Amino acid sequence: MIDSQLPVATTGDTWRSALRLLRRYRLALAGTISVYALAVAASLAPPWLLGHLIDGIGTATQSTVNTIAALALGFLILQALLTGLSRAWAFRLGERIVRRLRDGFIVDSLRLPTSTVERSSGDLMTRSTDDIGLLNDVVRRAAPEVVMAVVSVTIIAGALFVINPYMAAACIVAIPLIGLPVRHVLPKVRPRVLAERAALSTVAQNLASTVDNARTVEAFRLAQARQDTIHDCLGEAYRNSYRAMSLRRILFPAIDGGMAMVLVAGIIIGGVLYDAGLASLGEIATVLLLMKQMSEPVATVVIWLQVFMQGGASFSRIIGVGSAAQTAHPPAEPTPADSKKSAEVRLEDISFAYTDGNEVLTDINLRIRPGERLAIVGPSGAGKTTLGLLIAGIERPQSGRVTIGGLDITHRTPEQRRSQVLLVSQEQHLFSGTVTDNLILAKPDATEEQLREVLRTVGADEWLANLPDGLDTDIGATGTKVDPGIVQLLALARLILADPDVLILDEATSRMEPSAARELEQRLVETMSGKTIISIAHQLHTAASADRVAVIDGGRIIELGRHDDLIHAGGTYENLWRSWRAVTK
Repeated sequence: MIDSQLPVATTGDTWRSALRLLRRYRLALAGTISVYALAVAASLAPPWLLGHLIDGIGTATQSTVNTIAALALGFLILQALLTGLSRAWAFRLGERIVRRLRDGFIVDSLRLPTSTVERSSGDLMTRSTDDIGLLNDVVRRAAPEVVMAVVSVTIIAGALFVINPYMAAACIVAIPLIGLPVRHVLPKVRPRVLAERAALSTVAQNLASTVDNARTVEAFRLAQARQDTIHDCLGEAYRNSYRAMSLRRILFPAIDGGMAMVLVAGIIIGGVLYDAGLASLGEIATVLLLMKQMSEPVATVVIWLQVFMQGGASFSRIIGVGSAAQTAHPPAEPTPADSKKSAEVRLEDISFAYTDGNEVLTDINLRIRPGERLAIVGPSGAGKTTLGLLIAGIERPQSGRVTIGGLDITHRTPEQRRSQVLLVSQEQHLFSGTVTDNLILAKPDATEEQLREVLRTVGADEWLANLPDGLDTDIGATGTKVDPGIVQLLALARLILADPDVLILDEATSRMEPSAARELEQRLVETMSGKTIISIAHQLHTAASADRVAVIDGGRIIELGRHDDLIHAGGTYENLWRSWRAVTK
């Protein structure tokens, strides 16, 4: 029940990935910023017009006042329209970016080795929910707010220096009052958020492990121990969350105090300049209004900056899934033109261990001829399933290599591997959707007739005929309930549709009656004639009909030969056969 954390991208890799993402949408980003810049420019007009009106007190006519008021109203309406347009564009851009991130995350997750997913299920779950959710808020809200606020501050600050550079100097007061706390806080955000996310991943993993192993927990009376473990994990998550959120206690007083001091300094400097004849009342009023107007985007930048940094930490965790997938799948070797014709499987000096120092397989050497049917048998825990995972490329050996058609299976892309070899185990999954949806996963362009044919081949045609809507019937968690045996038949139907060179069957018919299982296996052999079929046999009737039998015990192949030869050899297979026959009689 121990969770293995997936990698986290470095700060440099995170920035590079973010820049690549922004470059992809640079035109939309530039358009959004430009429209908002025009909105900010429009917002400068009312304070300037008010200052102009103040300077004209005593000489301005009612017509002048009306004109200035109308212009100010017009600029305010223009600002509102441009701001609304820019925010709509920003939201739409954010939706596109979030969609791309979600799609990329799903693709990377599906490329992870099964063993990595199983060891890191809690971490992967947290990244797919909490981290994606936080990043969603950042892209849709925080990022547009920060960008627009920075544009506002830049334009308003420039306008202040144009109107009166002496009064604009009052803004310098805010730099140490706001800048120093921000400088103190920001470096602490990323490590604290990463610690918080890691703690939440541990909580999710422990909850998932407890639920998945509920019967074991109950049988061994581990309920209290699991509760204590989860309670400790929740406590650690709370402490990390509190440390991350406590940084805001430093920022808020800094923002309020800094902007208040800017206005105070502006009033004092304005009074001195007015007495010296270096500023008019209109300029002073305009500058003070703009200073007040600038306080909101400054506060927005500082407040959202922490959320922005939290999103950056989540982005690093999401990118880390991609780096883990890339590490698991090195660049594919070029595929020879005749690789599809030869499905010869070779295992050369294979050794494998799930954990260091505990080898499951040792010095495995095996050649499986194209079109051969090989049964792998042995006592429970001998390493049969692990050998199947290695041949399928799901696990990678610590030493040695597995080749199919002369190509190292671990150097194939997932798509190339699936075209060469597929494994069907007893642990099948029914996907929510129609019967068609469940089948075309293996062959998206399959016709209705092909789908009906494969269901006939696996013996599921009668079940299909009894469904209310046939192939269009919803099945799974939200639809018609399906018997576990039918779920296995659907998995085998997908296997036939996929048409790989090498088939690995690991108790693929375990939930069926023995006689029905034997009949189905025979039909499968006839349908997949010419294919290499590797059966991990727990029911030895499969071994009896195979071309050869490989016996594994203690992580080694100890016997290899024809069934008829091995049952008279006086070895392990003969003992297994006699024991099985005694039980099945």
